[in-house]
Amino acid sequence: MIGGGLQAPRHFYLHTKKSIGILAERAGLVVAEVAYDAVVSQLILGELRRRGIVPVAGKRPRDYFTKTEIATMQRHTDELNAQQRGDQAGFYLRVP
Repeated sequence: MIGGGLQAPRHFYLHTKKSIGILAERAGLVVAEVAYDAVVSQLILGELRRRGIVPVAGKRPRDYFTKTEIATMQRHTDELNAQQRGDQAGFYLRVP
């Protein structure tokens, strides 16, 4: 199964670390940690869309891509997370 959340440009608003920090501050909190946790399915969905392919229910990524292509997308996802450039993140907030 290929899943995914709302992707740009379909979001209503794309938050940044700075905007989350501002919101946290307004709520009396601080950002204690940011964990970039993008998953490969986001790149897979993006590539399907780029190729004009509409995913079919019941099909898996391997039905569209080779093992090498999937492994390459996984490495790229891991690199983006390590560079704090992944397309999703978890924000841990705390009371100052």
